[in-house]
Amino acid sequence: MEKIALPEAEAVPFPEVLTFEQAASLPLAGISAWIAIVQAANVTPGMRVLIHAAAGGVGSLAVQLACIRGADVIATCSQANVDYVQSLGAEAIAYDTTPFEDVVRDVDVVLDVIGGDVHRRSYRVLKRGGTIVCLLAAPFEDLGAQYGVKVMVPQVLSDSAALTEIVTRVARGQLRPCVEQILPLSDFATAQAISQTGHARGKTVLVL
Repeated sequence: MEKIALPEAEAVPFPEVLTFEQAASLPLAGISAWIAIVQAANVTPGMRVLIHAAAGGVGSLAVQLACIRGADVIATCSQANVDYVQSLGAEAIAYDTTPFEDVVRDVDVVLDVIGGDVHRRSYRVLKRGGTIVCLLAAPFEDLGAQYGVKVMVPQVLSDSAALTEIVTRVARGQLRPCVEQILPLSDFATAQAISQTGHARGKTVLVL
């Protein structure tokens, strides 16, 4: 078994209200959502925000963060996840029954973690002057100049300040960790297969 020594400056204590599994689900997904919604898009009250893949690990936290910051949140997910995404505070659109560009207009921010056709279609729903934030969205063609919008591709790096903000909101009950499955490390192949479907809900956590 391999171990990694994490620099102390990158570690954040977590409160007793969190289980180890919940805490383990937060760093990468939480920092990714924070960087997209808070640092890159700077979502503020009254904004209209469209979040793709909203049932996923990053999307489920991004929905909650955008709601906390006072945005009107619209989210895409499968029909099977509509109730789940609505429970996070968003208006949910099932991509497998309704093309989102047919029912969404004039949004200020799009969070795209998919790329490809979803990325191209997302330009149509943005206001001029709006922002599309791309996290691991590939491939995509930057059409910002054509549509009069800003395309941002922020780096996701360790950020203890952002993680502290995430953990604080969880401790206050403002933000809920989204752990869908807890599996033993021996089931890592199953966890990888779930992740590669592109339809996983929340986070899958492996335990030693």
